[in-house]
Amino acid sequence: MTRKPTPPVRLRKMRRIGGSFWTPKTDERLRLLQGEGLSAARIAEQLGTTRNAVLGRQHRLSDMSLTFPSYIRQEKEARARNAARIKKRDRINRTAVARLHREMARGVDRNRAIVRARKAGATLQAIGDAVGVTRERVRQIARDRAPLRRSY
Repeated sequence: MTRKPTPPVRLRKMRRIGGSFWTPKTDERLRLLQGEGLSAARIAEQLGTTRNAVLGRQHRLSDMSLTFPSYIRQEKEARARNAARIKKRDRINRTAVARLHREMARGVDRNRAIVRARKAGATLQAIGDAVGVTRERVRQIARDRAPLRRSY
């Protein structure tokens, strides 16, 4: 009996696993790019790695929370937006409550004045503080006095 020759085995090219990607040189580049104010994604792009690798390395190097300038900038912008929203709400509350007081001084029913202030955009708490009731009671008055919506 003759044997069939076995086909040659293809050997895969072995991948050489070297040391870590993070060397003192890449750490220095990371710090330099972070100092320029680049985001983690941009730094990762420049270094040829992933954003999460950059974030993790920065966290380990600083031994603190992540403090990329882009994060700090985003936090400042969010705080500014929140402050603007609060300022707008306070302005609406002041005007609506002033109108509420004027209407009540003219003899308009308290509940009707409350409903008007609520429709003007005043918060339940601001109305309640002005009238001397709880915000829950303001909500109940506004609910009870609102025109009924019927669905046919």
